[in-house]
Amino acid sequence: MNLFWIEFKKVILSIPFVIFLVAVVLFNFTQYHQDIEKIEPPEPNLEQYGYMQKDDPSIIMPRAMERLAMEIAANTFVAYPLSFYKEVTLSKEKLKRVNELAQSLKSDMVYQDFKEIMQQINVEIGGGSSYGDQALVREFGYVEMTYEDAVEEYERVVKNDQYTAAYARYFADYLGILLAILPAFIAVAISLKDNAAQMTSLIYSRSISSTRLIITRITAIVTALFLPILLLSVYETTVIYSMYPGEVLKPFAFISYSVGWLLPTILFVVALALCITEWTGSLIAIAVQLVMFFVSLQMGMTQLQGGYGQGMMNVRHNIIGATETFMQYKEVLFLNRLGYVTASFVFIILTVWGYEQKRKGMPTRYERLQQFWKNRHR
Repeated sequence: MNLFWIEFKKVILSIPFVIFLVAVVLFNFTQYHQDIEKIEPPEPNLEQYGYMQKDDPSIIMPRAMERLAMEIAANTFVAYPLSFYKEVTLSKEKLKRVNELAQSLKSDMVYQDFKEIMQQINVEIGGGSSYGDQALVREFGYVEMTYEDAVEEYERVVKNDQYTAAYARYFADYLGILLAILPAFIAVAISLKDNAAQMTSLIYSRSISSTRLIITRITAIVTALFLPILLLSVYETTVIYSMYPGEVLKPFAFISYSVGWLLPTILFVVALALCITEWTGSLIAIAVQLVMFFVSLQMGMTQLQGGYGQGMMNVRHNIIGATETFMQYKEVLFLNRLGYVTASFVFIILTVWGYEQKRKGMPTRYERLQQFWKNRHR
């Protein structure tokens, strides 16, 4: 416990943590709070009630086929490989194959067969196109909501979300953006500061296992970073309670979404940053995290109102409500978060291994590579 408090104080007394704290609080109140207003029942006879995603073959199939025909004719396919926008031009062979697959599509065919053929087309394009399994509904399933649809959505917010969860997802969406990058700066700063202060040799000489040291350090950093999120969750819960006096609300919605949605992001970013820093002793982790952050951010731009692609580090739900979309994809969200937690433990194991190598006086492979290049350029 003493080691934990040493590491914990090291984090909360650091300048990067103060910057993190200020950034999170400002972002919460300037971004999340800008759109917070009471959810009211829809009024009849309005011109528009917004849009909704609907997995309806009668809507999706003709739209997808029309888009595909246009892209085949132009031999220009919009895709997001690695989540970045790209206009793909196919070779003659691939274009012929895509055209053959497109010819086999019929508006009255079985929907599952339609999706399988579209997935084959997506593979030929190189992935990330509008024709993948998860993309079909997102790209072609948007329909205008009727008054009846709006009433159903409102009832889902009241019954399923009990209001609070709808706001909690929006809260997690915004804070998830910052948590996908800022923790990396803190983890790297703490690690490099110890090295610069020659704390490394002292730590290695202690009668404490590498496993305990690394797990304690990561726990301290993650705890310090998550506490402000937890406190904001409690505060935002009180705000929603003040907006809906007398209503049945979920008192732990903000906390549960913070734990299940945001905590895995913090854990992953910290674990990866410490792992890379331990093996390289440099700022490379920041560059790696920045690339991952922008890739994930670009990926999220195509799924702002839900979808939760399995590769997304900071999953998005940039709308208050859309309960049906969340219910439809919640298993994908669970697998996404579980995947990042699992990856975090892998990086923790690698970090422990790196510490143990240094404790034994063995240079890491990166250090060997550095020495090799130095010797080569003498």
